[in-house]
Amino acid sequence: MLLLSNDEIEKVLSMKTFIDVLEMSLGELAAGRAVSRYMQELYDPRSKEDGAAEAYVLKTMDGLVPFYSASAIRMNSDVIRWEKQEGTYRKNKIPVVTGQKWVGLIFVFDTMTGAMSGILPDGYIQRMRVGAMGGLSTKYLARKNSTSVALLGSGWQAGAQIMAVKEVMNIKKVKVYSPTAKNRERFAKVARQQLESAGWQP
Repeated sequence: MLLLSNDEIEKVLSMKTFIDVLEMSLGELAAGRAVSRYMQELYDPRSKEDGAAEAYVLKTMDGLVPFYSASAIRMNSDVIRWEKQEGTYRKNKIPVVTGQKWVGLIFVFDTMTGAMSGILPDGYIQRMRVGAMGGLSTKYLARKNSTSVALLGSGWQAGAQIMAVKEVMNIKKVKVYSPTAKNRERFAKVARQQLESAGWQP
């Protein structure tokens, strides 16, 4: 059984791999051969002394792809707070585990034997999976001659979206909107460095 870290997973799984595997899996799902179940969330709400709303949330989702002889369960054990930021309320996942970390795990099983194949953290995988879905959407819905992309938000998931779009189209320009100028500028600097290191020429 494999026990891997986010860093180890990042070394072997590229955005292209995520896009290719996700495209195959979605095709299997559309054909009725793969199976997935809607996300389930269990809430334990509570109020904090500062008046902010908070809850413990246990989230699970699972799926089975016979083509890969694999099934998986993803589980998140989170503390969520709804905090007022810049005049609006935002849902924030709070890193209150020792070391300021979150808990997100993926349990993988071999469908031919029933054995557990691995236990993986969901940090890198989740970010890239969300990005790959955006990349696939772009591949099939965007104009084939498009060279620019607009991105709403400059948070943690935004970088993976740009990486995925780069895999499926020849982008020359990226426009990023963020209500916080500092975050937008930071993201633009990091994203440009990542894209250029991957051979991007705007």
